[in-house]
Amino acid sequence: MNFAQLQLECKSVLRDPTTESSIPVWLNDSMDEIAAQFEIPALRLHKPATLATTDTEWVYDIATTVTPPVGHPEWVFHKKAFRIASAHTPLGFVMETPFTVLDDVDFAHTTTGTNVERIAVEDDTIGVYPLANDTLQVWFYRRPVHMVADDDVPDGMPTDYAYKVLIPKVVLRAMRDYPEIQEYGERGDNTRTLARWTQLLHQGLYGSGYEIGLVDYLRKQRGVFVRGPALGSNVSAGGFYTRRRVW
Repeated sequence: MNFAQLQLECKSVLRDPTTESSIPVWLNDSMDEIAAQFEIPALRLHKPATLATTDTEWVYDIATTVTPPVGHPEWVFHKKAFRIASAHTPLGFVMETPFTVLDDVDFAHTTTGTNVERIAVEDDTIGVYPLANDTLQVWFYRRPVHMVADDDVPDGMPTDYAYKVLIPKVVLRAMRDYPEIQEYGERGDNTRTLARWTQLLHQGLYGSGYEIGLVDYLRKQRGVFVRGPALGSNVSAGGFYTRRRVW
């Protein structure tokens, strides 16, 4: 469903002019919330952002200091840096945690060098050792690009789940902000009750028993790794185990 269709569906469910101006904002907010709660493969950077370090700072807030990939200024940090590399460490740093691992090697954080040699990550913050004028490549989960035009679609959201997840979230948001909406329906009409829409959201996320939900769909997209015999290996003499993708 595109942005116009999602808005129309929300209006037809809520049937309350008071909420209409808020629906576009609620739809984008709902997509941001889903992206923050779950790891959506389509929002995982495949081109790195860059972070310029200096010889005077050792802690960097990812959201405010990284530069988006060339050609994609709209790809801004949302959560979870999952890989950091540099020209001198092209295979990627070991992302240590917490910052105390850097305190142990340089408590005052005054040691300078030519290049960054160690990285520590806490939440949305990167710490480096030593202080150096260097450039890091940072991969993370980006924020969904907000829908503006009528034909825009939810960024990163599988099309089959846009209706099942975003509509219930918007309805529940409207009920939270405007509690009187729950009382507008005719007697016996449960389509706008809090319990009903909470159930619909849960089914959209986790499945209904006969349809998989968004969470399982995303898990299949990422692929699940298990320990098991490598294909073609001889496991009779002790066995050789590797990680392999199930799907």
